[in-house]
Order: sequence, then C-alpha cells, then structure tokens
Amino acid sequence: MGKKLTDQEIRARKVSKVVLKIKKLEKVHSEDIVKSACYKYNMAIQDRKHAEEDIKDAEERLANAKRRLR
Repeated sequence: MGKKLTDQEIRARKVSKVVLKIKKLEKVHSEDIVKSACYKYNMAIQDRKHAEEDIKDAEERLANAKRRLR
C-alpha cells in the first residue's frame, strides 16, 4: 500500500493533469485560442461569484425591509 497523500500533493497532481489536458488542446488549437478560453473561463467564474454575492446582499436587504414593515 502507498502512503496517504496530503491535500497539497493531491492538488498538485490534479493541477498537473489539467495542465497536460491544456497542452493537448494546444496541439489542436493555437496558443492564443487556448489562452483566450482560459481567460474567458476565469472571468465566468469570477462573474458567477459576484452574482452570488449580489443575490446574497439583495436577500439580506429584502429581509431587513420585511422586518421594518412588521
């Protein structure tokens, strides 16, 4: 049996696998296209996080408004 990997080692392996997949994509698509796709994906993640924060803030404001009406 092998040793138990730490969370950091598991993460490093997963990152390496993703990097290998990106390198395979570069064989099919140009480097510029892959970079643009990575950037667009990163921006989509950030946009989703901001939207979730906005929803949470709006729900808190709605709850405060309902409390004031009581």
